[in-house]
Amino acid sequence: MIVIARGRFGPTPTRVLEPLRFRGPITRDQIAKQSGLSQATVARTIATLIDEGLVRERADLAPAGAVGRPNLPVEVDPTHYAVLGVHVGRKALTVALVDLSGRPVAQVRLATPTGSLREVMAPVACSATGLVKAHPQRTILSAGVVAPWGDLALSREDARAMLARATGLEVATGDHVAAVAAAEYLARGRKQPGCTMYMYARDTAGFALANELPARTEISRVGRLTHFPSGSDVACHCGAVGCLEATASDEAVGQRAYDAGLVAKPDIEAAAAAARRGDLRAHQLFLDRAETLGRTAAVVRDMVAPDRVVLVGQAFTGYPQGLEAALDAFRETTTLGDIEVTVTRFGAGIQAAAAGAVALGPVYADPLGVVRGEASSPADEDACNL
Repeated sequence: MIVIARGRFGPTPTRVLEPLRFRGPITRDQIAKQSGLSQATVARTIATLIDEGLVRERADLAPAGAVGRPNLPVEVDPTHYAVLGVHVGRKALTVALVDLSGRPVAQVRLATPTGSLREVMAPVACSATGLVKAHPQRTILSAGVVAPWGDLALSREDARAMLARATGLEVATGDHVAAVAAAEYLARGRKQPGCTMYMYARDTAGFALANELPARTEISRVGRLTHFPSGSDVACHCGAVGCLEATASDEAVGQRAYDAGLVAKPDIEAAAAAARRGDLRAHQLFLDRAETLGRTAAVVRDMVAPDRVVLVGQAFTGYPQGLEAALDAFRETTTLGDIEVTVTRFGAGIQAAAAGAVALGPVYADPLGVVRGEASSPADEDACNL
């Protein structure tokens, strides 16, 4: 579970920062109304957060003729601090610096090494060192490591411990799909009442639910869709036929394009490029995948009955020409009637943003405690030696 907002049960600095995360820049009066805190408490807390570099005033956004600091909008300050986000995927590693607003400011992408966890995490530590050295003006407050742990057969606790030793930072961990959902939820800039279902698809597939509860907002009930029956006749490594990942993952579609002689190598980007150039057979591969994913999303929707659905991941965003086919398949398959279905605003940056959302958890849980602690950074050359 990933807690996104703590509501009235969070510490005062957290309660002040939450409206800024979702709706900033806003005024102190607006923060008081949305947090339930008194105006005096908000004013004192904002002053402290500004002193610590967590919040900044935006005089340029003040209404014309406004007088006094209460009328100056404030926002999360994205310039002083950052967190280290690490996403371990089936095919690629992403190491990113993410500012306190959740925006990736720099990232490195590498092929995921095969072998032991130590071999996987070694380039992470070296890349983190390089990123921090390239941004000496930022203090790194915490780190997060995200992966589809079950699909990769890696120990999340061992990965957390390795990254903590290499960086000297507090390290949070998260499930890949839950972290993606958290990043997308926060990027929408508003809380969404009830339950939002996020379905992710790329090399792996899964879903997670964001629940707006009276006391807090959380991402929970994560489900893997690796071996969800898609109805296809494609053989899976598990011995079954028709598993979703074997049918609709980037790897599967790229391999199918190669086997059909459409591309020179089994690569999803090459297949998409062929489709965009007008190759009708390549285009049909992406339409078939879109329909499969749309049907799957509809079945999962019928199982969990959310209030809305968000489609996330490059399987949906990487070839926009197939999106309508996915939405049509969803509408034709679901048995519960119309529902709001939208697509993430993230493209290739979703992995960095997801890891950043997890890394930011400790910061927003206790912002002053984290900032006033002895923040470390992975800028030591020895960080390359796990």
